[in-house]
Amino acid sequence: LEPPVSYLYTEHFENLTNFIRKNKGSQHDAEDIFQETIMVFVDLVQREKFRGESSIKTFLYAIARNLWLNELKKRDRMFIRDTESPET
Repeated sequence: LEPPVSYLYTEHFENLTNFIRKNKGSQHDAEDIFQETIMVFVDLVQREKFRGESSIKTFLYAIARNLWLNELKKRDRMFIRDTESPET
């Protein structure tokens, strides 16, 4: 029997990392977001926030999507701040 986290990696890693890479992310970004997704999912399960009303795949996708969109927004803000010229 496979440990639960290993099962999540086996079943969902490729799908979720493909989503990140297709949406302006590198392989490294995808791996980081996947790892963070798993940590969030485990926390939500432990706090009984995941009740199985949707599939695990759908739930993980929603977590990964939200994490990635937040990361893209953060990067856009940093890019804008870095490219703005100071007023004189």
